[in-house]
Amino acid sequence: MWKEKFKKYHVLVMTPQILLRLLTHRQIHLSKINLIVFDEAHWAGPKRNLAKSNHDYTQIVDYIRNQVNEHQPRILGLSANTDSNEEELNIRITTKLPLGPSKLKLCLEQIYEILIEMGPWCGENAIKYFSIYFEYILYLYGHILPPYKEILVSFLRILETCRSILKEFMSEMTEQQKIIDFVSPKMKRLLELLLNFKNNDEKLDKQICGLVFVQRRAECKTLTSWLTELKKYDPDNFGFMEVGYAVGISNQPGFLKSLVSSTQKTQTRTLEEFRSGKKNLLIATSVLEEGLDVGGCNLVVRYDFPHTLRDYLQSKGRARNNDSHYVLFCPEKERY
Repeated sequence: MWKEKFKKYHVLVMTPQILLRLLTHRQIHLSKINLIVFDEAHWAGPKRNLAKSNHDYTQIVDYIRNQVNEHQPRILGLSANTDSNEEELNIRITTKLPLGPSKLKLCLEQIYEILIEMGPWCGENAIKYFSIYFEYILYLYGHILPPYKEILVSFLRILETCRSILKEFMSEMTEQQKIIDFVSPKMKRLLELLLNFKNNDEKLDKQICGLVFVQRRAECKTLTSWLTELKKYDPDNFGFMEVGYAVGISNQPGFLKSLVSSTQKTQTRTLEEFRSGKKNLLIATSVLEEGLDVGGCNLVVRYDFPHTLRDYLQSKGRARNNDSHYVLFCPEKERY
């Protein structure tokens, strides 16, 4: 019952006892909650001679504090009791900043890798995606932490400068140069594979149903945008592609996840469209290697070389069709 309500509604009103039960029984994960509002929040304060209230509000906050590896939602406490103070209410949750120095450095490394491995068009788009997310973080935290705001504003200026340089570099290019000529050999090989598979399928009178597995979420989104742009540029050759992406739903915190993750509803819809044939090419991270099962899948591409035997077996297991193909992209230095 509750799963259906979570899918249908964005705001739910319930007693704290119900929320506590849903959390402790893992019927809802904290990653699905952005804000909790406590009405009559003074009930979370000390009562009589007890050092701490045992009210459901207090138990909910204690539960959230103990989930150190999960996203922690914001909590708003409402109370008309002027005798209570912030310390007594005991409902303050320390918010972890999503972008520390190490993560900002990781962001630059991700952009650099995409630029080198996928070309200037993909690099410029990757900067755009990261910038949108940083502006969102600035909106959330900038008014609370002025020094943090200054850091993010400076970082956004750096990204905008990099993006301007790439735009100027591509200003004299044709569309073909941007999205076909100036891409990596690996991406060109993927195009050759898709075109060859499409031509063979036309001869055999069957439709392509393909999965492309990548390692990084940002790469997943960028590769999807590139293939979608190719379809617009050359519909005669690439019009057969109906591309979607899925990056999995994870409870682990992380700014890269937030950057490119679609909502659970959107992702569920994408997977349903892929299973029904409305989309015939899905770019996905390895998170979906175990849970994704499409009987009609006839092409699986491991775009990034698997790190372990388990990764290899899981991705290969998605090719369930009798006439399916499994293609493993292997770096030249790994070939033997």
